[in-house]
Amino acid sequence: MEIAIFAKNRTTKEGKKFISYLSRLTKKDGSEIPVTVKFRDDTCKPVPPADCPCMIVVDKEQASLSSKKFESEDGQTGIGYTLWVGAWEYGGEFVDHSLDDFE
Repeated sequence: MEIAIFAKNRTTKEGKKFISYLSRLTKKDGSEIPVTVKFRDDTCKPVPPADCPCMIVVDKEQASLSSKKFESEDGQTGIGYTLWVGAWEYGGEFVDHSLDDFE
């Protein structure tokens, strides 16, 4: 499956900087779910942040999806999804379509 990967610089409460990776997965019914992408350090290296956004190809046999219920600071509940990637390769060129529906 080919997915778009975005990298975001973040900082912990203690001031430590780290990169988080984000994407969207499309279900068979056409709906999309936002996911956090994590790379299994023991089997594959993450996408270089300088290359993001980019398209990557992930073999479904080398990945898994986990979900976790959460409660936000304002008391709302939801489900957060994490895509665990064990192997990937670069895909096609990333094309931004976020403004296609606007004049």
